[in-house]
Amino acid sequence: MPSTANTKDKKKLVPPKSYETKKTRRDRTEMENILFKLFERQPNWSLKQLMQATDQPEQFLKEILNDLCVYNKRGPNQGTHELKIEYKKSSRTTMLLDVRTRARTSIDLL
Repeated sequence: MPSTANTKDKKKLVPPKSYETKKTRRDRTEMENILFKLFERQPNWSLKQLMQATDQPEQFLKEILNDLCVYNKRGPNQGTHELKIEYKKSSRTTMLLDVRTRARTSIDLL
């Protein structure tokens, strides 16, 4: 009968991730800008695609995606993320114009 010590020796040991293979986080605002550019190219992205395109850690991407995107659970784009309505390009440009207009009117009032 084989001993349990032999079976443990035969298992392959997985080396821990070295410092070189770990992904480093970018600045959050920089990442948001990168994601906006990616979503301009393509409206729907899977988490795996975004990880490959940005080379960022999964957990960090999930945190940002929860703020910026809606996860599609059903339908033809199931399993993908798309920008929330308030962040889509047409909405973004009108929001920026509104902010600029408000700033001008407040300056005019002074």
